[in-house]
Amino acid sequence: MATEELRNDLAKEAFNFSEITHPETITKIHFDNCTEKFEIPLIINEYPNITKLSFHGASREDLFETPDYLDQLEHIRNLTLWRDCDFTKMKPMPQIEELYVSVKNVETETKQIIAHFPNLKKIKIWGNFLKKQLLPNEISNLNLLESINLVECGLSNIPNSITNLKQLKELKLRGLSLKSFPEIITQLENLEVLEISNSLIKLPNSFGNLKKLKKLNLDNSLNHGDKQESKYLKPIPESIGTLEHLEELSLNSCGIFDITPITPLKKLKKLSLRYSILKNCDAFSNFSCLEDLNVSTSYELKDLEGLKDLHLKKLDLSFNYSKSIEVIATLKFLETLDIENCRYINDFNPVYNHPTLKELEADYKVLRNWEKRNQFKNLPSIDILITQLKTDDVVSFEKTILDLSKHVKANYSNDDNPLARFFNIEIEEEITKIEILDNAIQKHLRNLSEKTIVTIFKMTFKSVYDNYNVALLVLEEIISRKNVETQKKIVKQFYKACKYYDAGHRLWSSTVQDQLIDDLFPQFTSEALYELLEKASIDMLNSEAGDQMEDLFIPAFQNTSDETLHKKLLEIFFKYVEEASVYYGKSCFDSLLQQIIDIASPELEKLILAKKEENKEQEELSELLENLNEENLPKAIRMLGNIIPEKMEEDFLYQINEACEKIEIDEETANQLILFLIQKKESYYLANLLQTKYHKTNPEKIITILDQALKTNSFDKNETYNVVQIIIRNLVHDEQVFFNDLEIYRNFIISKCNILIDTVYDNEIQQLLTRYFNAKDYFSFGDQTYLLNKVKEIFNKTKVLFSYENFGYQISQLVHYGENEKCRTIFNYLYPRMTNYSDEDVLYRNVIAAIKLNDASYFDLLLKEVQKLEEITQVLLAFNLACGFAHFERKEKMIFHIKESIRLGKTKQQFLDDTDFEKYWNDDDFLTAIEEE
Repeated sequence: MATEELRNDLAKEAFNFSEITHPETITKIHFDNCTEKFEIPLIINEYPNITKLSFHGASREDLFETPDYLDQLEHIRNLTLWRDCDFTKMKPMPQIEELYVSVKNVETETKQIIAHFPNLKKIKIWGNFLKKQLLPNEISNLNLLESINLVECGLSNIPNSITNLKQLKELKLRGLSLKSFPEIITQLENLEVLEISNSLIKLPNSFGNLKKLKKLNLDNSLNHGDKQESKYLKPIPESIGTLEHLEELSLNSCGIFDITPITPLKKLKKLSLRYSILKNCDAFSNFSCLEDLNVSTSYELKDLEGLKDLHLKKLDLSFNYSKSIEVIATLKFLETLDIENCRYINDFNPVYNHPTLKELEADYKVLRNWEKRNQFKNLPSIDILITQLKTDDVVSFEKTILDLSKHVKANYSNDDNPLARFFNIEIEEEITKIEILDNAIQKHLRNLSEKTIVTIFKMTFKSVYDNYNVALLVLEEIISRKNVETQKKIVKQFYKACKYYDAGHRLWSSTVQDQLIDDLFPQFTSEALYELLEKASIDMLNSEAGDQMEDLFIPAFQNTSDETLHKKLLEIFFKYVEEASVYYGKSCFDSLLQQIIDIASPELEKLILAKKEENKEQEELSELLENLNEENLPKAIRMLGNIIPEKMEEDFLYQINEACEKIEIDEETANQLILFLIQKKESYYLANLLQTKYHKTNPEKIITILDQALKTNSFDKNETYNVVQIIIRNLVHDEQVFFNDLEIYRNFIISKCNILIDTVYDNEIQQLLTRYFNAKDYFSFGDQTYLLNKVKEIFNKTKVLFSYENFGYQISQLVHYGENEKCRTIFNYLYPRMTNYSDEDVLYRNVIAAIKLNDASYFDLLLKEVQKLEEITQVLLAFNLACGFAHFERKEKMIFHIKESIRLGKTKQQFLDDTDFEKYWNDDDFLTAIEEE
């Protein structure tokens, strides 16, 4: 019988168990948006399959109260209480064996949990980034506990009483503020699963006491998640290698450069070393039982030969730079392989030919080929095919070309054509010649079938980045044969090659793509050129900012007298003119049209004149748009919503908006345009028009217009707020606009749009700081401090603290480029009103700036922010503070922060390498402090 989970959103409907069809199939009931207490009927006891209940509160701020009678639900064994329940109003539930719960206070609520759920075997406590919490000693009262999972609970230690949990087999600690490895854990002799995701300095010598450990996860825990320079990385602790029963080990982001310390683990079945800095796999042969290996994102791992003949069933090599995966042919038991984003692999045939592989993760083209892998199995090797190219027999040669194209298809990925590599030839910037292939094809070219010639072109021009001379050789032959259908196949392949091409970025004359467009396509038949031009985008066609394929209209018209084809070509041409003239102006196409007329027959010229007459009205509108001035701008505005076709409306609005910023329009015309923009809900254009027309002379008029739009329901509050926000955004960073100039707009959105003033101020600060940091002269700034003065004026109006999302990045850029003076300027203006100065990343970079400037006052102000931190968690802040105290000769505090830096992962050698400490290199106190504990 199928079982299922029932979800009930209490915000949408009340819970009614009697309406459930087939309640006997339900195993879990999940309640969302718990607020008020509701009832769960005891009839649920008649359905023993229902063993799990899950309650999720509606908000993080309010406690929800669980239903009555939970204690009487005799079959419930698994309970989830998430965000956050009121434990004080619950009755004991001794039947619960598994509990998943979020808490606001670990100590008090855990004590309540212990009282209510005395028979727990498994518990997960989520603290949601709590700080400075305690796990109570009473945890040991849960003497049946087998699994503890603590997440973001703010714990810096684990109570000694945990050793009384004799049944404990699983312990997971993630996102805790542990200062060092809790050595008490090593006394949990029955522990089988341990997971700690926390930056650890080292493991204690007693770690080897965990003899029964089968699964160990220390992701991001060693070497600070591989964030240090490689020369300071520490090897894997040897104590891990003594855990003889270990079957699963995860050391992701631990700076692993040598696996020798863990090679004694003979029972290891699963090993994960993502983000390692291994260079080879030489020591992996020691793992005779290894079935699952993950070395993803290990960029320096180029040599995989050490994996040869392992009994691996699952292998993850994704995001690696290895060039060869031939070794997988020796993995006789391999079932699952991940080679996604392995862009340097030369030959994927070991994947396609693998006899036991069942699941593959790879880039799209490799996956597609793998699904058709029977096409690639048992292909002759590249070396054999290169030898066979010398044959004089055309039939054998064509078979060789077909097999070679299959190799290209099988190994083509990420727009990287492997053809040159097959012949050990380096790709050149200009057109690449492969002499063996070029000469062989030229020998047989006249006798090759159309199918083979097309195959060669497809093989050598799979993307516009393919630059093989052989593609040009076969295309010249195709042109000489004048086979229309073959030319159409070439057109089709050309657009396949352009699929991911950003049109308008030709290299002009130095590539195969250039030769095709400039020299070879003009010789195609008009039928083929029609298909080529029909599919071309504006950017491909245009000469001014595109690929200049519009020149192909001339031979397309010239190479045929077919009137029907002429009409079809004219449709394409005038459609192109219509769409492109918005960006480039109609006059840009007059010359091209005249060239077409010059070579046109009388019949074609008549067709052109008829088509021009048909498009005359639209041409006049386009011409009007191109030449807006004081006289015709009102006329263009009156046409909106009347004469202007809907498809041209956006272009008209854009051009009119541009013109209105430069040309004064009368009140009547302005009102007509305003009404149209309100009707169309064009907030951006309306805001620009109102600002341009009325801000300097009559800002009250703007308020009157928007107020009327609100009263008539033409705009709702959000739409009105958006218009005013655009006006403020346009004006706030203008040096000639003062704080009080915007007060009328602030007052309006506060009173009419129900927006808080601090929200308005926050948006202004974001705009001001964005403009400040993105100033055109970023690294010289010029005089941009007026923007900071505007921010400070806002600070004077409110006591609220603000933040800026990209603050850390911007400060890091300034420090990186040595713009320390600007860091100080920004700090002096924004401190202490920006919450970002409590970010350790921002603080340590400012510390660097203070040291470089030799500014003790700046440094001391930064220390005031540091003192607000509950503790320093980032090694770079601790280390740079130590550097600062060394620089300003404050030895006592330097020693303290040296110890903090070492606690957080810095090594003795790093202090002896850093010249900030040079004057202390012979100081006894300094030398004592840098000794690692």
